[in-house]
Amino acid sequence: MSDSETKDSLVETSQSPYDQTRHNAVKHGVLSTSEVLPWEDPFELQKLKDDFARAYQPQEAAEVYLVEELARLAFRKKRLYKAENALVS
Repeated sequence: MSDSETKDSLVETSQSPYDQTRHNAVKHGVLSTSEVLPWEDPFELQKLKDDFARAYQPQEAAEVYLVEELARLAFRKKRLYKAENALVS
C-alpha cells in the first residue's frame, strides 16, 4: 500500500490509528484501564451508576464519587466473572 493510499484510508475513518488499534491485545479486559470496553454496553454502566445513586442517595461530592466508584467496581467485577467463566469453559 502506498503512502497516499495509507493516508486516504486514515482520512476515511473517524478514528485515529491509535484508536483503531489500542484494543488489539485486549482479550478479556481484566487489566484494562478503560471504563467501558468496545464490546460492552456503556448504557449498562450508566444504569448501574443510576441504580447505585438511587439506592444510596449521595449528598456531598465525596459521597457521589464513592457511589460512582462502587458502580464502576461492580461493573469491572462482572467483567472479571465473565473472563473467569470463559477460562473455565
